[in-house]
Amino acid sequence: MQFFFGLTLTAKTGTSYVYLLEMIPKNRTTAVSTSIMLVDGACLIWISIYYLYISKNWLYLLIFGAFLTGVSNIAMFLMPESPKFYYGQKNYDLARKSLRYIARFNKVKDYQECVFDSEYNETALKKSKLSN
Repeated sequence: MQFFFGLTLTAKTGTSYVYLLEMIPKNRTTAVSTSIMLVDGACLIWISIYYLYISKNWLYLLIFGAFLTGVSNIAMFLMPESPKFYYGQKNYDLARKSLRYIARFNKVKDYQECVFDSEYNETALKKSKLSN
């Protein structure tokens, strides 16, 4: 089981964390990030208290850890690719699609489609080359 946890550690702690921060409103990123780090950092304290006062049985902790790891990995596969990634790849349509999903997830009512700055510049450059 520890081997499985190790295989999923990068996805759970790295990728899921970054995706989560991209999916929440900007004014809540500090609070959410702080909460996640506090809970993650307190895990060793909770485990120590569990072994000291509750039980020496490791199976319950393993089941709980496996459940959380499974949930976070499933959630990671349900999330869209980062709009920043698509923007960097100059795949603007997929970036807009991902932004629409994030806006819907965040319950943004007045979301408007955008034209990215580099997309606009590329289009303007193509038009100027065609006109010359």
